[in-house]
Amino acid sequence: MPPTPSLPRWTRAGTLLLRVAPAALPLPVAVMRLDGIEFRRKRELHATIAGTALGARVRREMADAAVRRAIAEAIDSLDWRWRRCREWMLLEKREGARYRHSLIERIELPAMTAFHRCLGEILGAALPAPPPHVTLYTAGGARGIGIADEATLAKLRVRAVDAAELCDAMP
Repeated sequence: MPPTPSLPRWTRAGTLLLRVAPAALPLPVAVMRLDGIEFRRKRELHATIAGTALGARVRREMADAAVRRAIAEAIDSLDWRWRRCREWMLLEKREGARYRHSLIERIELPAMTAFHRCLGEILGAALPAPPPHVTLYTAGGARGIGIADEATLAKLRVRAVDAAELCDAMP
């Protein structure tokens, strides 16, 4: 596993992200076409540890200093190194009459499950761990789609994408 550049950090939007250095997942082109869809490279790469909904819940609970300390300790105590799976997926989400698409790469991130188990203990609820992945390219908007759990991923998954297709999709 490559070394992690940092620990996960809370964003102003209330999400918990593990930043991924661009060199760790090089994206050679800014724009690519896949299945007739024009995708744009993400400006920054990350693995989402806690998305918008869970992040809001956690941030409310963190008003309590003991909860805040316990969550910080959970983050600090885990090994946040990750490894590429070289497994890519095309995702699609309908929002009214519009569609958004993402091209993601799955990663191995053992700390994801451990953190969500610990977070669930702190919050007193079982929390499913989001599928570890990095959104590489998007279409229909700059932000990713949001994948809370494996069931959501299965619902949004259009298909697997192989390495040869990725090479062909790049001009």
